[in-house]
Amino acid sequence: MATAFLVSGCQVGTQPPQTAAIAPTVDLRQKEIEERKDEMIRQLAHCESGGSGPSERPIYGGRGAFVGRLQFSLQTVISYQRKRDGTVLNRQEALDLAHDYPGVCLRSQRSTWLGLSPDPAPLLRLKPPGRPARG
Repeated sequence: MATAFLVSGCQVGTQPPQTAAIAPTVDLRQKEIEERKDEMIRQLAHCESGGSGPSERPIYGGRGAFVGRLQFSLQTVISYQRKRDGTVLNRQEALDLAHDYPGVCLRSQRSTWLGLSPDPAPLLRLKPPGRPARG
C-alpha cells in the first residue's frame, strides 16, 4: 500500500496545494480600515480611562455616571444595544456589557467569527442574552 502512495506521488504529512477557488481573498483596504478602527478605539479607551484592554476591576468615572474603558453612560449602552439588534438590557446587563472590553472579539470582526463559529445556543437549548423588547 505504501508503494502505491509513493508511485502515485502522494506524500504523507505535506500540505495540499491551495487552489484559487479555496484560497481566501484578503481585502487589504478593508483590513487597513479595521486596523484603524481598532487603533482609534484603543486611543479613545486610553484617553477616557487611562488604559486599554481588559481590567481586573470595574472602571467608573464621573462619580459612577460613566462605566468601562470607554466611559459610556448606562443609558447609552442600553440605547445602542436596542438600536443594534433589538435587545433590551436592564441596568446590570448594560453594566456588564460596558465592562466587557472588547468582548469575545473585536466588534468589527463579529460577522467573520459568527461565520466561522455559529451561535451554539439553539443546539444547547440556551436562552438568548438579554431580554426581549416589551410590546
